[in-house]
Amino acid sequence: GEKLVRSVFSLARRLSPCVVFIDEIDALFGARMGARESGGTIAHRGVITEFMQEMDGLMSSKDDNIIVIGATNRPFDLDDAVLRRLPRRLLVDLPGEKEREGMNAASVYRSRY
Repeated sequence: GEKLVRSVFSLARRLSPCVVFIDEIDALFGARMGARESGGTIAHRGVITEFMQEMDGLMSSKDDNIIVIGATNRPFDLDDAVLRRLPRRLLVDLPGEKEREGMNAASVYRSRY
């Protein structure tokens, strides 16, 4: 876990400018639970800690040109400390009736051509 997080950020620094996109970010950085710690809980804490350290390094370094974007359907399940390190939040709401009609029309058009 932690080694992979370190590797992602190391590669991003070498490829800078770079965008790191994490889909289903809640699966990696879900809220930490109570006092009982099993092996999985300890590993989960290690991944979150490593991510936070890397994010703190990005915020303090003016040379790194890296953007981290995370996507989730469950933003309220994310760890609070991780949320604090993601400075912007963008809510993409469900489409309304008009938007759904537009999507249906577009899919019909694509299927014909």
